Amino acid sequence: MIDKSSLLDNFYTRRQDFFFRRSPFLMVILGLIFTLGMAYFLYGFSDDPQRAWGTLLCNNLFFFLLSLGGIVFGLIQDACGAQWSRPIKRFHESFAIFFYLSCLIFIAFLGAIKFRFMEAHKVFSWIENPEMLDHFPGKNQWLVEDFFLLRVTFLLVVMSLIVFWARLQNSLADKPFLAGKLEEARRVALRAHDRLQFWSSPCLFALGVLFTFVVIDLVMSLAPLWFSTLWAGWLFSILMQILLSVMLVAMFLIKRRPVGSLISRSQFHDMGKLLHGFSAFWAYLTFAHVLTYWYGNVPEETEYFLHRLHQPWQTMMIVIMFLAFIIPFFVLIPKASKWTGWVMIPLASLIVGGQWLAHVVMIQPEVVSHGSAFPSLELAGFIIFSALFMAVFYHWGTRHMMVSLHDPLLEKYLQ
Repeated sequence: MIDKSSLLDNFYTRRQDFFFRRSPFLMVILGLIFTLGMAYFLYGFSDDPQRAWGTLLCNNLFFFLLSLGGIVFGLIQDACGAQWSRPIKRFHESFAIFFYLSCLIFIAFLGAIKFRFMEAHKVFSWIENPEMLDHFPGKNQWLVEDFFLLRVTFLLVVMSLIVFWARLQNSLADKPFLAGKLEEARRVALRAHDRLQFWSSPCLFALGVLFTFVVIDLVMSLAPLWFSTLWAGWLFSILMQILLSVMLVAMFLIKRRPVGSLISRSQFHDMGKLLHGFSAFWAYLTFAHVLTYWYGNVPEETEYFLHRLHQPWQTMMIVIMFLAFIIPFFVLIPKASKWTGWVMIPLASLIVGGQWLAHVVMIQPEVVSHGSAFPSLELAGFIIFSALFMAVFYHWGTRHMMVSLHDPLLEKYLQ
């Protein structure tokens, strides 16, 4: 049995190991990548504003899901008292620091729609032509421009407040711990753990409801005559698949560094199993969409998919199927693949690429009249957001511990 006091003392002496090392060179590289991507994006903006707005929307949505997933996954673990993930929990929860920026970008986009900046309002066809909803009772009352703008802004603000509260609880004990007040840190951490265990389920329920309305308003309403009762659940499966893939890459990159010294093979195995399961879950929900609309054969439902059976979207859909399901499903069957870096890093990267293409196919066909065989502008947007996300996450990690060393469940996990 490990003595808790000696364990906490040991963690305190090693506390600097659990911060990211400062690297000005890395920040310069990320800044250069961001600048080059932004230059190409601005050029595309001047050439085709609508495609550029769609690019902004699909890439911000991708990182909105990733950052929200970090805190949602943490709340799920808090609700059930999971111990296995304690060495990595702070990593994915720190992704949520980008969530506030993502919400601000969405709100800025809504402001551009309100003030007709660079034709942003044309992204949503029902704003440009509201009469198209005249024969759709309910939709013509829900999809009203000012109501839509106020509603989505309110939902994003409430989601940000919930995320802020959850993140705050996880970091309350950091200050006394770093000041050497270990007993106080233990007491604060225990109280925060009790609050999170009680409130995690209500927070998850609230985030689930708010998330459903946000993604229906911002994404599904791009095709206002179409609807899907599986939409939010399908996007949640994408959220988890992206999160687990990015986390596995991050775990392999840090496992030989002091900040990743508490990560063991069991975390890789468990995360790999979750990724395997959510890959199958995403494929199931995707097939459920297609099957339901096939046997229903209602024009306003099937048109959404028929539109995407034209090039270049059809080729992208086939690529997505292989990258996000077929390849991961078979590669992740052997146990060893889940903790083998040269297998998991390329595989996780393929999944991220596949789900990014899914965002392009989800949004751009409703925004542009025709797509390009190679989504160069969309890729530039992805590069911009990737550099920004990594810079924000890395900068945060240089100033805050990336493992909750005072977490009472971490002590139990290590006993």
